[in-house]
Amino acid sequence: MTEAPSMESLKSGEDSKEEPEEKQDKSAAATWLGAKVKEISPSVRQRLEIPESESGVIVDEVGPNTHAEQMGLSEGDIIRAVNQQVVTNLKSFGEAIKGVKTSKGVVLDILRGNESFYLSYMGPEK
Repeated sequence: MTEAPSMESLKSGEDSKEEPEEKQDKSAAATWLGAKVKEISPSVRQRLEIPESESGVIVDEVGPNTHAEQMGLSEGDIIRAVNQQVVTNLKSFGEAIKGVKTSKGVVLDILRGNESFYLSYMGPEK
């Protein structure tokens, strides 16, 4: 059984706070269960018309034949919580997935467009 990626593998670099927003948007990302997630930058928020009241990480890419695809994640989904642990950015996402075992199940709070729902998945560890 393997555990979720370590926080070390999710770090986007603390120095990135001093970089321009667009550069952060392109480089700060984490991959989990075959989904690449990013912070919600102001430009993405505006382009996708994401309300300021919504926080989380945005799914940038879903790999084919992955746990993420099997659970139903789609590009553009906003992950707001993992197993009821609130996600506001990549750091909190990393904390939320720490120790998650898909063999015991995982539930994601998702915002897709204007629709809120939960995705649950239970399957083999990857």
